[in-house]
Amino acid sequence: MKRTAIVIFALLSLGTPVAGSASSAASLYNRGNELYKAGSFKEAADAYRQAVAAGVHNPELFYNLGNAELRSDRLGPAIAAYLRARRLAPRDPDIKFNLDYARGKISAKLPEVPPDPLTRILDFFVGRVSANEAMITLAACYWAAAFAGLGLILARGERLRRLCRRALTVTLALGVLFLPIAGVRMRRDLLTDSAVMMVKDTARSGPDETNSALFELSEGVEVTVGECESGWCRVSARGGFNGWMPAKSFERL
Repeated sequence: MKRTAIVIFALLSLGTPVAGSASSAASLYNRGNELYKAGSFKEAADAYRQAVAAGVHNPELFYNLGNAELRSDRLGPAIAAYLRARRLAPRDPDIKFNLDYARGKISAKLPEVPPDPLTRILDFFVGRVSANEAMITLAACYWAAAFAGLGLILARGERLRRLCRRALTVTLALGVLFLPIAGVRMRRDLLTDSAVMMVKDTARSGPDETNSALFELSEGVEVTVGECESGWCRVSARGGFNGWMPAKSFERL
């Protein structure tokens, strides 16, 4: 994936207000690239974050933001940026490499819990499609099956009916096979409230500093956010860790 290319041209053709916003975001993106090349990593990260705030969300921008944050010794924001980039480009090898590298720098890692074989197989396929790709593929299977079914009803010749029947069988089979993959991908990206620890902090048994300490999570650890109360949220992390954390200690994806 070419990292220095500007990938917001499409916005420039959508009308004057959007074009102006996209032009500003493009300038911020370019400014971030210049600052990064000059070794001003914190300033580069600021420029990239401003481009994100301007409404631009693409894997190149998040990837570059992650690199700038990592070079600024901000591990939590770097991992959050790489995760956002991976959601949009799940098969990109550069994003995967840098995300794995950043995860390796977490000071106190949680214990690894090996997934069962079925989960491992599902994760293999889920990790190779984005939520948008999953929805487009399912929609394509649906419409292809609908047209094949309509053709089967309207076709007069046996040869054409046989072709429509085969097409209907194939598209339905593909849809059934892809449905759990798409469901897991969309649930993880769109429904699960994922977050990354921005600082090292202590989880407690309740939503208050007076509650007993349960465990600590290091900067960069990925968590799932549950209910929130009075500035505290219940979080869960890999390995069965559950507790209450201040909402300011993590950033939602």
